[in-house]
Amino acid sequence: MKLCFRGDNRLLDVPRNVPLHDLNVRVHLRFGRPLVLRFKDDDGDLLTIDSREMWLRALNKAARDRADHLRLELFDPTEIAPPGAPK
Repeated sequence: MKLCFRGDNRLLDVPRNVPLHDLNVRVHLRFGRPLVLRFKDDDGDLLTIDSREMWLRALNKAARDRADHLRLELFDPTEIAPPGAPK
């Protein structure tokens, strides 16, 4: 999988069935901080991976696209507006 955070792109090898919690731990260790994971859906929107269901959607999209790597965009949690917050 390809992890992209502020122009810093890194590869991370994980099994396809890695639990979301374990993935979050590995990303944290890789970048030295907790980060929010997002993927681009079919409409080009960035969706937050905050549940097992969303993680499975990201994996299924990569499989449908026959992508070599699942690409995850990473964000600092302090930069993400909470739901319902003014933009």
